[in-house]
Amino acid sequence: MNRNLKQLCSLLGLGLAFASPSVAEAYRVKLPWRGDGLPGNTYMTYAQAEHGNCSAAWPYCESDIWAKRWDSTLGAWTESKTPGEAARPTIPSDHVSWNMPIYSPVDGEVIACWRRMPDDDLEGDSVNCPGGGNGGVCMAAGNFVAIRTDDDKVVVLAHLKQDSISSALCPITTVYNYSNPVANSCSEVATDWTKIVPSTVLATPTTIRKGELVGRIGATGASAWPHLHMHVKPYGETSLGEPCVGQGEMLEFDEAWRQPIDNTSNADNDGWLRMDGSGWYFGSGQRNLLWSDPQGIRRDSIDVAVGISSSVMVTTDPFYGTVQGAAVYINADHNLEAVGYTIESDDTFTTGTTVEKSTATSVDAATINPTEKDFVAAIRNGNGKLQLVPYAFGLNNSVVEGTLGYTSSTDVTLVKATTAPNHDGVTVAQRNTSTGYLQVTNFGATQAFTNLSVDLRGSAISSTAISDVDVARVVAGKALSGDSGFFKGVVTAERRTSDNAVVVRSWSISTNGMTVSLAGSTVASKAAGGTLTASDVDISVVGNAGREFAVVSAREVTTDELWVQVYQLTSLGGLSRLSEWNAGPISALSSVEVGDRDVAVGVVTSGALSVLSFSVDSSGILGRVGTRDAGAISAVAVGATPTSEHLVAAVTNSVGNVELIHYITNYSTAL
Repeated sequence: MNRNLKQLCSLLGLGLAFASPSVAEAYRVKLPWRGDGLPGNTYMTYAQAEHGNCSAAWPYCESDIWAKRWDSTLGAWTESKTPGEAARPTIPSDHVSWNMPIYSPVDGEVIACWRRMPDDDLEGDSVNCPGGGNGGVCMAAGNFVAIRTDDDKVVVLAHLKQDSISSALCPITTVYNYSNPVANSCSEVATDWTKIVPSTVLATPTTIRKGELVGRIGATGASAWPHLHMHVKPYGETSLGEPCVGQGEMLEFDEAWRQPIDNTSNADNDGWLRMDGSGWYFGSGQRNLLWSDPQGIRRDSIDVAVGISSSVMVTTDPFYGTVQGAAVYINADHNLEAVGYTIESDDTFTTGTTVEKSTATSVDAATINPTEKDFVAAIRNGNGKLQLVPYAFGLNNSVVEGTLGYTSSTDVTLVKATTAPNHDGVTVAQRNTSTGYLQVTNFGATQAFTNLSVDLRGSAISSTAISDVDVARVVAGKALSGDSGFFKGVVTAERRTSDNAVVVRSWSISTNGMTVSLAGSTVASKAAGGTLTASDVDISVVGNAGREFAVVSAREVTTDELWVQVYQLTSLGGLSRLSEWNAGPISALSSVEVGDRDVAVGVVTSGALSVLSFSVDSSGILGRVGTRDAGAISAVAVGATPTSEHLVAAVTNSVGNVELIHYITNYSTAL
């Protein structure tokens, strides 16, 4: 059964019956773990039950979540790390879940927490505290965080490992705590509301973002085995300002995947069904495996040539509804080569015949409009000139070179391209070889069936020498407040030659494309202070509620760490940093917009591909929401379109071939 049919069965309830109330009021969150936190053949599962404060509408409102591993020797699922061991371990460290990192599923403030309670020895009872009130029994939640969201919900993540929550997030240093249910009455607010344990409440809440590390799975408090307890409740306060929570509500996971557990076999690659917050209720019992990332499992891969990957595009044909694209690269003979492909209904690739052109030493490509599959390759040719080669799509995934391209009269070193913002065409950013200056040039494109031609429109030059650049189109730049109208043009991220500083610029482009002018410029700085320097830069633009943000990705020059920063664009092209993220060392990067508020950053880490998913909310706040790993590679380019459910990575693999890798995606517009 293919993926689309399985999804249809899920929607119709065929063979997947869940006795459940309506989920219209279920609270939608990201999953609190990422794919890179799990070993191979390991997934999360869950159980839900009434933990004592669920409403009648949501009888199963609190979740216990833990990991299961498929053991091929046993031919069964197990919770043990030990090969061949079927029984639930009695040693905490032998649980697959043990020490697994847990991340915040929401943006908000930590209003209460505990972090130093010892883990249980799993003798069958919750850990007993030495002395103290309530019979000496520790607080049931163990080590936990309670996160208050902007819409006044409290999301709790509990039973975390001792000292795995940072002191910056939870400054409380006391080891033991004792809950007192009688003292926790909060009836002043409403019936069945309870106070958050007063001794855990922070005098000054700490800010936390979606995707930030919270702690690690342990077995503290009333926990008989290592697992994560998670629930959401409404927030309120007494007249004295004491925080209270109401009855538990239903959680619904977004940008995630599930499939029913088959006790006789490993997970089915074709069996993952979307969880998008639109109609699936957990219910009781242990029914499903959970896949945490918006980027789904690898669906297909194909080697297309020996060479170096450089650019890949994904488009949706508005007439036929098919998903098509092209990869453009430098082959083993150092020539430009292009190949078209279709992603079939079973998620596999069908490719056309490769088309070879003249010598190229740098290449990028872009479609001529957001819904068009025809594209233009921008190269540094064998003579060191900027050359534009237009391609149209023919039958059977063939690509046909157009009759009229363009070749510059000046020498260039770097070449990057994006779709033009105001008309059919492309905008190219290139570095002048003699001066090192950046030039942004706009080109129009004209179609005549399978023939495509380009014409030079306008250009502008900066007077700063650069050593790297990337460019992205923007059509809805608008400040968060006090702004009217939209900025239309392109944004560039540059590496300044003199000091490796990252410079972000906006370039206004007129409606007909004949005028290009510098609109705004800023030198990137880190929130903690200091200039952001880089050896590699990339830029994407994401849209959100009628507003677009520039997302800059940079490999820091001294540490190789990936920094991702979000910039606001005013209607006049002004730039200001809103948020940032540090994601650890990498050796190559490429980014692309996915969905209308997410960006996928393809990176190489220790010779392997990882695609990191980041979400940008309506205030321009950045959160990390996923990580998917692949095989050994040395270079990467990623492509996607907000209107499709597909991401394609073009990589140079371990044997030197350009390989296309296809993933289905599940990026939500709701969170």
